[in-house]
Formats: sequence, C-alpha cells, structure tokens
Amino acid sequence: MQNLPTATNTCAIVILYFPHAGIGLRLVAIQQQVDRLIIVNNGAAPEIQRALVERVGNENGAILVEPLRNMGVASALNQGMDVALEKGYAWALLFDQDTDVDDSMLVNLRRIAERIKPLPVMIGSNYRDTNKERIFVECNSQNDLYMERKTLITSGTLLSTAAYRELGAFCDHYFIDSIDHEYCLRARRSGHRNYISCQPLMTHSIGIVLQGSGFFRRLFQSYNHPATRKYYIARNTLATVRSYWKTEPAWACLQITRMAIETISILLFENNSREKLIAMWKGFLDGITHRFQPGPLE
Repeated sequence: MQNLPTATNTCAIVILYFPHAGIGLRLVAIQQQVDRLIIVNNGAAPEIQRALVERVGNENGAILVEPLRNMGVASALNQGMDVALEKGYAWALLFDQDTDVDDSMLVNLRRIAERIKPLPVMIGSNYRDTNKERIFVECNSQNDLYMERKTLITSGTLLSTAAYRELGAFCDHYFIDSIDHEYCLRARRSGHRNYISCQPLMTHSIGIVLQGSGFFRRLFQSYNHPATRKYYIARNTLATVRSYWKTEPAWACLQITRMAIETISILLFENNSREKLIAMWKGFLDGITHRFQPGPLE
C-alpha cells in the first residue's frame, strides 16, 4: 500500500516560463514544505536564470531541468515527473510559477489523504482567486475537509507517482491548456476519483479577467488571452470533449457552453477580436479532427 504524503516522500515540480523577479520567494515557500524542489525552466530572463542557478546550487537537493526547447507545459510536467520517479518519491506537488502557497499546504493535503480509502491519486488545493476575488470552490459545509471534483487545475495538485505510472504521461501534444482536465478525466475513466480541499491552501489567478459591473458583462467575462492561446484553448477543449463525452456527458456539455460564452465575450469585449476568432475557429477544426502539431505554433 502506498505511503501517505509527507515532507520526506514528496517533491515539488515548478514549471517556469519567463517569470518575474518575485519567483524566488515563491520557490522558497514551496521548498520549505517538501524534500526536494524540481524546477523545469521553459524560459527565463538572463538575470532570473542566474538567480535560479545560484539558488539550485545553494539549496540542498534542488534540481534545475532545462529543456533544449520549450515543448510546453505537459512536456515540462513529464520531465519533472521523470525526475520524481528516478529519485523514488511517492508524491509530487505540481505548481505554476504564479502560485503563492500557504505554509500548511502539504500538511492539510495529508489530512485529506488520511481520510480517503483507498488513497486518492490526486488531491487539488482550493485557492483564493485574485482576479475574481473569491474562493474557487465552496463546499457544502464549513466542517468539510474535502469534496469530490471531476477536474482539478495543475497548480497545487498533489499527484501520486504510482498513479502516474499507471495512467501514463500528460498529453505532450496538447502543449498548453486542458492538460489537467484531460488527465483528471483519464483518472476517472480508470476508476479513480479526484478531490479538492475545502480550505483554500494557496492564492492563484488564471489569466486577466475582463468584466464589468453589469450582469451581462459578468456573464460574458473573458480571460483576454492572445490569439495563439485562444487556439490552444479551443483545440484542446474540443479534443478532450471528443475523447470523454461518452463517459462525462455533463462535463462535455458544460465545456461546449463555456466555449460559446467565450466566443461571445471575444466578440463583445476583447481587442483583436477578429484575429482571436479566426484562431479559435482553427482550434475548433483541429480539435474535432484530433490534428496536433508537435511543439508550439510557429
């Protein structure tokens, strides 16, 4: 039987892509809770790059992984997990570069794991959303420690390395977006259940939300991503829906609805709307046909 997560059998994997100078404090807060910090550097400014090398050199056990080319979030996660498996860790905490963690994150995730039998393969961390100024999920009762979720976001998720061996790698060909959704649905299709903490354990934001004071504007709020990102969102959402609509029909319908709302939001509120809508249309077509190109869009 797999061990419960502890500070000695858990590592943290942080994916970087041109982070700002405040990344150092975030890394320290994460490092203090786990046995080893694994940094996968998909890109950094020279001064931050030097600071990362110095940090890895000075901090016991930290590992810096530097791919020859940025092949996306999924590839970076897989490279980090390869190191976690090589070093014999039972658990890996996954992070984006813009997540501020609470001091008690791993302790609270362990408390949840203790109460679930058999041990879960993934436990996500609830978070304070800085853009929407609210908690991501609200549980039914203030006394609840956790609740079941169909999907989790990558950052703040505690992943069993044994489950990773069973389920396989993250989808490299997705590059970015829906990587976490696909993996969670893959776990559910294999008979596992995903959970999230009721207590927020970190502060996180997803994109730059455009929203106003009226109901109409709030309904059609948008994350204002660039056109390239809109392509990935559309392509990977449709590809995931195509793969899992039979086993997750409610989730699939919700995603289609969200894509429709985002399309309207682009048209009504975002700049460069024509370019973004064209990118989304290309993404829809590639997602439906499962047409993926290796690496980033050129």
